[in-house]
Amino acid sequence: MARAGWSETLGQRLQAQENHLADLRARRQALADSSTVATTAPHPRAVTTYLRDLSKTLAEAPQQARGLLEKHLGVVRLTPNAEGPDRHYLATGAFDLSVLVRTSCGGRI
Repeated sequence: MARAGWSETLGQRLQAQENHLADLRARRQALADSSTVATTAPHPRAVTTYLRDLSKTLAEAPQQARGLLEKHLGVVRLTPNAEGPDRHYLATGAFDLSVLVRTSCGGRI
């Protein structure tokens, strides 16, 4: 560019690439910031205990249970997999199991 002089087209392409790079860096940082992947799998007893406690809370305090579910579930999609009176749904979503790792290590929910 120093020898050829300023090129408007080249400048626009360079700016577009710099914007793209900044976007990629921001996305990478956002993924790193939101990553809460457990480093170890929770013990099966911890999962069972957590689900039993959640079931009890659902029966006794639905609003509190809703709060727990919102805290640990991502977006949940319900997809019907049968029609008619016996309609069933497939629930898909993300569950944050790191709470179970903390629980099985003596932490509190």
